[in-house]
Amino acid sequence: MEIKVRKARCEDIDKLAALFDKLNDYLEANENLCGWKKGVYPTKEDAKHFYDTDTLYVSEVDSLVTGSIAITQEAEKNPDNGKWQVEADDEVFVVRLFALDPDFFHKGISGEMLNFTEKLAREQDKKAIHLDVYEKNIPAIKVYEKNGYNFIDKVDLGLGAYGLDLFCLYEKVLV
Repeated sequence: MEIKVRKARCEDIDKLAALFDKLNDYLEANENLCGWKKGVYPTKEDAKHFYDTDTLYVSEVDSLVTGSIAITQEAEKNPDNGKWQVEADDEVFVVRLFALDPDFFHKGISGEMLNFTEKLAREQDKKAIHLDVYEKNIPAIKVYEKNGYNFIDKVDLGLGAYGLDLFCLYEKVLV
């Protein structure tokens, strides 16, 4: 199985919307460790936002879109920004909208997408990659830690109304 990660194209937006719905249906039927909800997050509008800002990438297997990742310099807005080792926005990539088709769980796609992000960061002389993850999303946390991301802090991102109280901040320093 060959995994490719590439810049998203306009025609990928509808494919990602279907993937997000499929993923949210899967999460609702199983243990929803990330707290996502169909029609709330992630949505077609989220994909379109990151596509419009030229920060959206997709994973692909046999020409099938299997996942999304937005690679931005725009962090979540929160009053307690954690204790990052590298803080300057222009020196950091931020991983957002990281989603995977449930049919492709445990096939190495998440690791490939993180490797792609690191390669792109190094090409653009970034010093670190940041991300946040809901504190109960243990499978995602394990993927991040396996790929060299270090726990920084737990913070409130203001999503308590959705039952998402604390998020773990992770950082991979590249220098």
